[in-house]
Amino acid sequence: MALEIQKVLVVSTGNLSTATRADMAASAPGPGIAWEYGWWVWAAPREDRCDGIETPADLQAALDLGLAYGCEWVRFDADADAAEGLRWWED
Repeated sequence: MALEIQKVLVVSTGNLSTATRADMAASAPGPGIAWEYGWWVWAAPREDRCDGIETPADLQAALDLGLAYGCEWVRFDADADAAEGLRWWED
């Protein structure tokens, strides 16, 4: 039996705006899977996402970066460094 191995891009929760973080924290289930230090979000190609759900631009930029690197998931981690190429949101 072959094991399935998936790639994950890890970026800081600081690469998400305060508004996006608040929306994700308030949404359950929402666009991601919450964990102690942030969220896991499936980096689905745009054509595979739910119709009618608008993705905030900052979240979309991180998902697009993950897809560009061939990742299936993006993990937003409060302890991770800022991702080069993504906006950093000062709180």
